[in-house]
Amino acid sequence: MYSKIRHYLGKRYNAFRWLSHEFFLLLRHLGTSDREHSQTKLRADLIVEAHIIEKGLSFRHTKVGFGVPKIIDLLDHLTIYHHQYKDQYMLSFILRIVEKYIEFNAKHGVVNEAISNRYHKLKEFENNEYPEIIGGVNHITREEIQKSAMIDFENFVNSRYSIRNFTGEAVDPELVFKALKIAEGTPSACNRQPWGAHVFFDKQKMINILDYQTGARQFKEEMGCVILVTSSYNSFFGGEFHQPYVNGGLYAMTLMYALHSFGLGTVSLNMGFEYSKLKKLSQYCDIQESEVPIMMIGVGVLPEELDVAHSERFSYKSYTKVY
Repeated sequence: MYSKIRHYLGKRYNAFRWLSHEFFLLLRHLGTSDREHSQTKLRADLIVEAHIIEKGLSFRHTKVGFGVPKIIDLLDHLTIYHHQYKDQYMLSFILRIVEKYIEFNAKHGVVNEAISNRYHKLKEFENNEYPEIIGGVNHITREEIQKSAMIDFENFVNSRYSIRNFTGEAVDPELVFKALKIAEGTPSACNRQPWGAHVFFDKQKMINILDYQTGARQFKEEMGCVILVTSSYNSFFGGEFHQPYVNGGLYAMTLMYALHSFGLGTVSLNMGFEYSKLKKLSQYCDIQESEVPIMMIGVGVLPEELDVAHSERFSYKSYTKVY
């Protein structure tokens, strides 16, 4: 009887503890949701508004003169943002997109003075620090896409394992940076790209942060790099509370595949911590209040031979419904 009571109370205590964890995360999300007090919030808002233009330009039958009120609002918001933060990257980022919009309409004999005037006023503040930025749309062919996509992806995916047996050698930082560059291509909600990567090569710091995770005790000293992937609450609003996890998870998977493409071993390490432990880790890694840790990725050099967990996969037929 005593064990049943303890089990009954224990289950409810654990449920309350994890609900409290979610509550604290929700408070953090709400606490960073005031757009007027956050550069990241304003930046995310601009990206969402600008992406509407790019999507509109990419349709098969784009309507000439579409979205005028939204574009005027975008340029007005950009004016406020630039005066406040002097962010040249975002200035060029938005202006390149609006430029393509103006060019598209001009080809069809349509000029909107309100948009054009705002664009040229903002153009005066641009210092051309980022000439590589290209906005609008890219014209490509089916052949180009399919030619680049013709790889043995099935074999590539099935050849990646969670590695728990590394050589202990140092990982070449250049390979990690190349993988991070590839991961920039990860899709995200309205192109917000909310992710962050905290990269550790220092052996002692790697061991220290892995001690928080506890799942890599037996091989933590063999790793050559640890990447802590985060995602920003400040890039999302209102009902998008869980979007940081979705977008951060997409980024983490792309990054692991990129590392795998360079012959490095990886293991994904769960970040389902209690709130108190998560807070301590965030302080140690200088993770901002607006960031949520998604996962750690252990990276290392593969030995010549090793054993990996078989990890049998369920057939897609067991969990897929076709309509």
